[in-house]
Amino acid sequence: MRIGYCIKKDVLDRSSWSGTHYYIYKALEKYSGVIVPFGPLNNRYLYLLKILNRISSNFFRKSFNINHTKLVSKEYARVLKKKISEEKLDILFFPAGGALSAYLETNIPMVSLMDATCSLLFDYYEGYKNLFSVSKKRCIHTDKKALQRSILTIYCSDWAANSAINEYGIDKSKIHVIPLGANIEEAPKRKDVLEIRKVTPQVCKLLFIGVDWERKGGEIAYQTMVELNRRGIETELIICGVTPPAKFISEKVRIEGYLNKNNKKEFSRLCELYKEASFFILPTRSECAGVVFCEAAAFALPILAANTGGVATYVGHEKNGYLLPLDYDGVSYADKIEELWKNKNEYQEFCRNSRNKFEEELNWDKWGERVASLLKKL
Repeated sequence: MRIGYCIKKDVLDRSSWSGTHYYIYKALEKYSGVIVPFGPLNNRYLYLLKILNRISSNFFRKSFNINHTKLVSKEYARVLKKKISEEKLDILFFPAGGALSAYLETNIPMVSLMDATCSLLFDYYEGYKNLFSVSKKRCIHTDKKALQRSILTIYCSDWAANSAINEYGIDKSKIHVIPLGANIEEAPKRKDVLEIRKVTPQVCKLLFIGVDWERKGGEIAYQTMVELNRRGIETELIICGVTPPAKFISEKVRIEGYLNKNNKKEFSRLCELYKEASFFILPTRSECAGVVFCEAAAFALPILAANTGGVATYVGHEKNGYLLPLDYDGVSYADKIEELWKNKNEYQEFCRNSRNKFEEELNWDKWGERVASLLKKL
């Protein structure tokens, strides 16, 4: 089987979608056949529209979602059509590429992978806030068009899949939910990480990973650390991916900064942080499908996260972690951590459950096998 892999960016760039584009590509290559990547894709209208959008935001306090405009989407289709005409392909695969596929004229069957519908993202994600009503309509039109033209759509969570079925009226037989995997080259051995969790360290270390401090709930993670220390549990907050505002910097906060997965040394450092941590905490305000949950599970970490978006597909409440309501503060997160920290047997059970979830669901081999089975049926 020859599969055209259609993305806007370079498939080998592991900073693109936190490395997800790269790992999807490798999983397809391993389980589904020959993969022909198409990307990066240039779009001659993007720069101009970005300028116009900036002017619109300044004057009207409203903007357009550029990627879902008809002009941009049709231009991507034109560029892509020219590229695929030079190849003999059985399937075109679009990871998060509705804007690329919506207007593409081709007889080659198209398969989409999506982490959300546009209707779910309005006023939920930054790029979908304060949009003109006409832009919202255009987003939904492009989104629906891409889904209707796909013979199969793979969603990363039940939250997203249900929206496509219930809000867009997409035939449920065309929709499948397959969670993403951990974006790591080689998973640590099960025995090794579970041995680490058997040792009770003197300091409870909370690992927070995210490039957007506010959206990822950084302040709540900080409050959690402060509250645990107030209760007499020596706790450190390890922050990776972002430098928080000055008021959140203290002797109990360790800032690791942004670690680039394209850099072997920095990627190795990230893996060390997962091993060192006692809990993974992400009180995210909005999340479609965080691969960090898959990575935390690979390292057998109990996870504490906000119950929003597609998080519930990745974190089993009271199994490998806790899903807490969006309005819960650091005190509530501290309650759950203290409960596990003081009950070693329960803590280790959560660690085992986390690793089990990684091995059974949240890895790219499982993803590759399930997707290959669907593609072969086509």
